[in-house]
Amino acid sequence: MVLLLIIIYIAFISLGLPDSLFGVSWPLMHVEFGLDNALAGVVTIIVIVGTIVMSLLTGKLIRKIGTGKLTALSVLLTALSLIGISFSPTIWFILPCSILLGIGAGAVDSALNHFVATHYRPQHMNWLHCFWGVGVTVSPLIMSAFLVDNGNWRDGYLTIGLIQIFLTLILLISLPLWKQKKPQSPWVNGSQPEQSIEEKKVLSRSPFRPLKIRGVTFAILILGLYCAWENILGTWGATFLIRTRSVDPAMAARWISFYYGGIMGGRFIAGFLSYKVNDKTLIRAGIGLASFGALILLLPLGKVTTFIALLLIGLGFAPIFPSSIHATADRFGKEAAPDIVGYQMAGAYSGILILQPIIGWVSSKTTFAILPYFFIGFALILFILTERLNQTISQPLASIGQ
Repeated sequence: MVLLLIIIYIAFISLGLPDSLFGVSWPLMHVEFGLDNALAGVVTIIVIVGTIVMSLLTGKLIRKIGTGKLTALSVLLTALSLIGISFSPTIWFILPCSILLGIGAGAVDSALNHFVATHYRPQHMNWLHCFWGVGVTVSPLIMSAFLVDNGNWRDGYLTIGLIQIFLTLILLISLPLWKQKKPQSPWVNGSQPEQSIEEKKVLSRSPFRPLKIRGVTFAILILGLYCAWENILGTWGATFLIRTRSVDPAMAARWISFYYGGIMGGRFIAGFLSYKVNDKTLIRAGIGLASFGALILLLPLGKVTTFIALLLIGLGFAPIFPSSIHATADRFGKEAAPDIVGYQMAGAYSGILILQPIIGWVSSKTTFAILPYFFIGFALILFILTERLNQTISQPLASIGQ
């Protein structure tokens, strides 16, 4: 149903709206509260912990109240947390709001990824994450407008929170549509085939059994490292621009929005490319382009070059996450795919949880000019892990369009 798909895309915009807000507001927020710059990592950890906890509970909640109600309630929760942050008198009020923000984001992310994977064809996975890109691109632009006008980050949070309230109303109105959509296989044309007796036996075993499948560890590490890189640039990118490229806070916020815009536009394009190009090729191309952008970012060639580097990194990032998730069934078999996708999501959040605060702390204690060196290291390791995974998998990837 086209109308429901539009609603789902709108919901994923709501998921993206808060994701880039903290990074562009922190340079002013920590000064107002008199906090060490490195404490941004603590706030990020709190959000991620809430996200991980909710991701583990999402399956049970979907079965209990349904995807539509869970999504609407979760967006409402993120709205209230953002509005709460906008009125926070101290950092101690922001921390519990951040927990609620993580819980809401985790539910929306897991529930909608599962719903689209079950009910729509694979091209929509790239486009779904493209609309996440719309959210993370728009919110820094909104924040930068308030920073230019009055230098107040609170108005930016309040505005995004009110937008989330509006999106919640749309989701509540659309609840009857969720019951009308019947499942459709995302992996092949037509209906999903019946599971064999052997497949049912595999699914009935320990959920940790798929971890023993060759290549699964590489797949988990790839998403963990990729998501950490994406999040680190989103969180510390504005600080990097302000401190090493002499960019003012409002301009830095706009530049970070173009980085996320690269991710958004790249995923829109990748959705069409996926009809002809397989997952493996899209992932390789994405890593290559992001690596080139990181190399340019390292070179002190001026502000325009820095802007281009951010855009290239965003474009390179675009296909890596959705193509990695979609490739799971082709790489490891559809009977193990649900469990492995769950491990990949856990790996993604864990990568952010571990690496983001470490890189932030090291950069704060030394210089943020070191960030591009970390990015080049991430790119090299990501390439090695991806090629090791490709070599490990004996069965070639099927085309995304098949």
